[in-house]
Amino acid sequence: MPVPGVADAQTVSVGDEHACAVRAGGAVVCWGSTADGRLGDGFAPEGHYVVMRTPVGVAGLNDAVVPDLVGPVIEIGRPADGEVFALGAVVDSAFTCTDPGSGVAACDGPARVDTSSAGEHTFTVNAVDPLGNRSSRSVRYTVRTPVGAPADRRAPSRVVPAPTVRVTAAAGTRLRVSLRATLWREVAGRAVRIQVRRGARWVPVGAARVTPTGRIATRLVVTRGKLGGVRVRTARLRLVLVRTATAPAMVGRARAVRVPPMRRVVGR
Repeated sequence: MPVPGVADAQTVSVGDEHACAVRAGGAVVCWGSTADGRLGDGFAPEGHYVVMRTPVGVAGLNDAVVPDLVGPVIEIGRPADGEVFALGAVVDSAFTCTDPGSGVAACDGPARVDTSSAGEHTFTVNAVDPLGNRSSRSVRYTVRTPVGAPADRRAPSRVVPAPTVRVTAAAGTRLRVSLRATLWREVAGRAVRIQVRRGARWVPVGAARVTPTGRIATRLVVTRGKLGGVRVRTARLRLVLVRTATAPAMVGRARAVRVPPMRRVVGR
């Protein structure tokens, strides 16, 4: 049964025979039994009581404050619940935390949606207000490999190993280098860049392709200039799996190789 005059109630407390509400402006009203003066309006007849169906104001109480016992409200725009993303897609998340009562002290969630592996995932945001009231909200989303993409390219979490490198011959400023590495069959056919560290940069010195058995075996000729000069005695090489439409680029670990000194030819 609706109670007239309390449409703006902020909170309601119910007793055995009466109830009270705090209105938007801070005034407190009560209705129900007048026994023992429980309605707070100064009306407390002895020996009998009446039931007030219309709320009456509590005398002298016009600035009541409703305690904030609820955590912030969390809205997650992206990922939406049930949304589907492609494997390896770069997706920025979007979420907000609001609390009109006490404000928001912290609103924490991932800046990006995790699409590194196929399957169902959970995206969670946590929030807390200055009074310590906490709240949390989660949505579920799915990551799928695009139609036509080989299922064996679903392993971006693996680490590309450091290659085995050996200088097999040196002629002046030119070095013949042998490079081998064992990856995994799931990346068969992927293009690979071979890079060497020069100062603060990684410089490409060659390319290869992963064999059907998941291996790399190649020979390349590198000039000493590519390595940083004729005085360089140690070079660091690494492999980088090239990004595709269905899989992100993967940078491998580096391997150091000894560079033989350049022989000087002394005229007779």
